[in-house]
Amino acid sequence: MPVLAAGLGLMPLVVSAQGVTIDHKAVGCIVAEQYPKMSACFVPAAGLARSRVYFRAGGTPHWYFVDGRPDMPCVGYVLPKPKRSIKFVDYYVEGMSSGGGEGRTAEYKPIVVVRASECKRDVPVAPFLTKATVVVGATPGAPSIIPGFVVGAGGLSSGAVLGIVAGGAAVAGTAVALSGNDTTTTTSAITLPPGVTLPPVTTTTTTTTTTTVTPQPFSADFKIFPFPPQGKEPFEVTFDECASTGVNLKFIYDFDGDGIDDLKDGCSVTQVYRLTGVSATAVMPGPPPTTLPPASRTFDARACVGQGTHKECRIWHIVVNENTGASVGPVEPMSAARRIAWASELDLDGGSGQVVVNGEAAAFASRGRSAGAAVGRRGVNRIEAQVVEAAGRPGTWRFELGTTGSLEAGSVRVIAGEVALVTESAIVFRLKGRPGERVVFAFRTER
Repeated sequence: MPVLAAGLGLMPLVVSAQGVTIDHKAVGCIVAEQYPKMSACFVPAAGLARSRVYFRAGGTPHWYFVDGRPDMPCVGYVLPKPKRSIKFVDYYVEGMSSGGGEGRTAEYKPIVVVRASECKRDVPVAPFLTKATVVVGATPGAPSIIPGFVVGAGGLSSGAVLGIVAGGAAVAGTAVALSGNDTTTTTSAITLPPGVTLPPVTTTTTTTTTTTVTPQPFSADFKIFPFPPQGKEPFEVTFDECASTGVNLKFIYDFDGDGIDDLKDGCSVTQVYRLTGVSATAVMPGPPPTTLPPASRTFDARACVGQGTHKECRIWHIVVNENTGASVGPVEPMSAARRIAWASELDLDGGSGQVVVNGEAAAFASRGRSAGAAVGRRGVNRIEAQVVEAAGRPGTWRFELGTTGSLEAGSVRVIAGEVALVTESAIVFRLKGRPGERVVFAFRTER
């Protein structure tokens, strides 16, 4: 199929094959934990029988798809929520005419970020919805739980089977309705543009099953990122309650712990903590203070999730320190049995880094020696560390796990990076001294 024009978001990509022309402006950046939106136009629109966006978490083998819905003058698509743990999404757009012609775009690999502000200025960001109903189809052989995406309990429903027509042959597929907080009933039927029908198929029977999604009971889920970190002022903290379930949920925040609600908004918000106070951006508004701020300051931030008259809250203890950076953790003590602790020694000129435990808890690592702790899990735990700043000269990064009481001696193993030394409770990596350089290792805990 000839490519008439291409460019990642800078200009539309137009692909034509057997009478199907696709005009799609690619996206290069997707916000995690939100429903991404895309669109494509087809010429002639009256001859379109079906259009889809095929997608998968970057690096995974199986494709899933969502069908397009009329979004005049083009066709719109809504994907399920990608998780924070994936780095990018593979996707492409496909169209089929009523005469059996097919066309598809090239494959794109937009990155996944926590906040839209993390996208580069010249890279198009996918619009997103905070609440949506998404019908997802699985290609043959794909597992019912979509890797890297948020789905409802039980993954894809094996009872919602559709006969999907492709090039005159029937291909078995599986579909499920994924609902937002305020949606209770969905259907797995594919919606086509007005007046358009699928071509007749004589060798197979196409069936449609309606799936009713029962509202999930109210359950508040509280997360904070990073947790628990080591950092420097200004310190950016994200409160995340998007995994909460229920109907018409409300999210309330008191960022500085003064007993006054500061915000009633979405399920994920970010604030910047400084010795001088709290703001939604890294630059504090107003004139500079007339007196010096204290050397350290504590904020008992409160996040609440409510449904009707029922409300649950979590207090997060946030400490900003002029010399040692900042730390975030729950007021309640961490379970000693699940506690993972480590010492980091970053010997890298101009270096600093970030340490992520099990894809969730993140910690800042400055040059020299620092320490961190996080809630781990029984069995295999994974630590991924990345160089944030470096002067371009080689160095080393050493991790010691001796303070993790439940560490299984000798279980440390390398996943990525150039290793200089591995012992029963420590590992040393060689670094080239480049920002973005990544090392990964795993180990086991006994309880």
